[in-house]
Amino acid sequence: MRVSLHKPGQKSDQYKLVIWVGLADIPTHYLGRPIQTQSGVRTGRYRWEGAFVFQPVNARSDMVFQRAPAWKHKKQVSLKSGRTMWMGLPIEKVALPIANSARQAVEQLQPKLLERFTTLMQQELNYVYRIE
Repeated sequence: MRVSLHKPGQKSDQYKLVIWVGLADIPTHYLGRPIQTQSGVRTGRYRWEGAFVFQPVNARSDMVFQRAPAWKHKKQVSLKSGRTMWMGLPIEKVALPIANSARQAVEQLQPKLLERFTTLMQQELNYVYRIE
C-alpha cells in the first residue's frame, strides 16, 4: 500500500490524495511454512493439491511450485554446453490471488476512509490554528 499527494499543477488544479493498493498475487511461501503432504502442500490454513516444496538455488527458504497446466518441453540450445536438448521446467510458482477480495475490501472501506480522513484533517487544522 502506498499513499501519495499530488500538488496543484502536477495532475490537476487541486490537491489530490491517492491511495495505491497492491493487488499482486501473494506467493504461498509467505502464507506460512510450506509442509509437504501426500496430496500436495499445506501453508498455514491453505492447501494446494498437486503442489510440491522445492528450494531453488538462489532462494533462502522453501517455495511451493506446481506443474504448469499446459506444459511442453522444448528443444533448446544449452547456454552452458552448447548442445541441443530437451529443456524447460514445466513448473510455476504457486500464488494466492487477492485482487477480487482486495477490491471488495477497499470498496467497503471507502466511506469510512473518507470520514476518518475528514476527521483527522479537522483535528490537524484546529491544532495548527490554536498554536499560532
